[in-house]
This record gives sequence, structure tokens and C-alpha cells, in this order.
Amino acid sequence: ISEINMIMIAEGCHNIETLDISGCQEINDASMIRIAKCLSNMKSLDLYQCYHIADMSIMKLVECCPDIKILNVFGNQNITDKSIIRIAECCRNMKDLDLTDCPNISDIGIIKLVECCHDIQRLNLKF
Repeated sequence: ISEINMIMIAEGCHNIETLDISGCQEINDASMIRIAKCLSNMKSLDLYQCYHIADMSIMKLVECCPDIKILNVFGNQNITDKSIIRIAECCRNMKDLDLTDCPNISDIGIIKLVECCHDIQRLNLKF
């Protein structure tokens, strides 16, 4: 799906709670921020292999969508501890977080996550 069409969907369907845009190579920080602002009720987001997403949009996403419980950023090498710390601060009810193959995440981010997100049931940290 194109970036423009994804934004149109988000702007027209504000009640979306589950969104899977895995593999959408056109989605970048700017478009993800627009999507997050429109979908504040989102509970589950799959960003697997969305390689143009970085900290800026993840941090805005969790600020706009604090009820997110499932987040998959598998394979994203642009995500750092900044995102993980913001997830921990904003999404304390996170249940499932997939950080597989995200090499720029360190113990600092994971410790903050563990301190804040006591309801986590699945945390994938494979590298």
C-alpha cells in the first residue's frame, strides 16, 4: 500500500484498533506520525520490516496512542533506547513487544521497560 493511501485510510477510519503495515516500504517517520495522530485508539501495530521508521515516529506514536498493547518493530535498525524508554513511559500496559533484530537497543532501554511495563507477557529480543 502506498504512503498516501495509508494516510487516507487513517484519516478516514479513526476507530482502527489493529493495524498491520508490515513490509510497507513507503511508510516513513512523517507518514507514521500522521497515522498515529489519526488513530489514537490503536491497540496493536505491526511495523515488521518498515525500515524507514525511526525513533521520532515511534516516540510520537506512543504519545498519541498510549493504549497500544502490541507493537512489532522486528528488523528495524533505526530504533534505539530513546524509543524503548518512551514506550516504557507512555505505554505501561504493553503486553507484547517484538524487538527482534533491533541492534541499537541496549540494556538501558530494556531495564526501563521492565521497570515500567509490569504487564508484559511477551518480549522478543532475539538478535
